Amino acid sequence: FNIPVLGTINDSQDLHDKQIIICIGDPVVRCKLHKFYRSQQNKLPSIIDQSCIISSHAIIEDGVIVGPYTTILSGSKISKGSCILSNVNINQNISLSPFCLIGASATIGNNTIIEEQAHIGMSAVIEPNSRVLKNAYIKHGKAN
Repeated sequence: FNIPVLGTINDSQDLHDKQIIICIGDPVVRCKLHKFYRSQQNKLPSIIDQSCIISSHAIIEDGVIVGPYTTILSGSKISKGSCILSNVNINQNISLSPFCLIGASATIGNNTIIEEQAHIGMSAVIEPNSRVLKNAYIKHGKAN
């Protein structure tokens, strides 16, 4: 790809009416940048790897990044600015609030709510019918 690199965050402060992709893992920083660039009339498209399997009954909002070999099943909603890394399994009826980060190879069980800016670590397993609180960090392993 021949995609220009803008430089530092400070170098991009005067961008207006452009398409911006935010590839920063920290949910708090990603949230601040998303809000700033949106206020400058920039577009924040979602980027979804072609290897993903996504139900036609799932919703993916703007500014979402979905890495390779991820599945998002029916009834799930992935809210703005969230970042889902590779090999993630998002089961049915998941509510992923804005600006979450889901680590590689994580599994999210059915009917789970993940609140804003939560960070689910690599290979974490979130049991069905769970709730992950705002700004929580779930390390490798199981949570319910």
